[in-house]
Amino acid sequence: MNSELLILAIPFGYLVAVSPMLAVIDIRSHRLPNSLTLPGIVISLVSVLSVSIIEDKWLELVITIGVSVLILIIGYPLARAELLGMGDIKLLIAFALPLAFISPLALLIGVLISLALANLVLLPKIILRRLSTKATIPMGPYLLIGLIGIFGFELNGLMPAGVWS
Repeated sequence: MNSELLILAIPFGYLVAVSPMLAVIDIRSHRLPNSLTLPGIVISLVSVLSVSIIEDKWLELVITIGVSVLILIIGYPLARAELLGMGDIKLLIAFALPLAFISPLALLIGVLISLALANLVLLPKIILRRLSTKATIPMGPYLLIGLIGIFGFELNGLMPAGVWS
């Protein structure tokens, strides 16, 4: 059995488990609570550190930490300007740690899928004037769908053929 797959499945499992609660809370209150996002960051960080130690993947760890810090550097000013919530940034970091460890490109694709999905849902509402361009929208559900989808796809790529048969 692939130890990298098993270890990186832990944060994926956590994020999948809390995603319904996160989506509902974000839709209702436009907040992603620290009590759900911060454990995701800790679990993800411990997982990538564990894989780095066990599999001797230090370059991947450095890249992963760098990507996560970059998300914070870019995201914090966006949150201060109220263009994005800090909960969204923390959720993104929780996903970025294990996902960028597997493939930084996969993280980018997951974010792009999330934004495309949000645009597909929201643009018609804006065009039909059912939603103001100044309205705040909960990005959490869109991030969850895009990032869980790509994370699952990437974990599947780590799985050796026939491991579940």
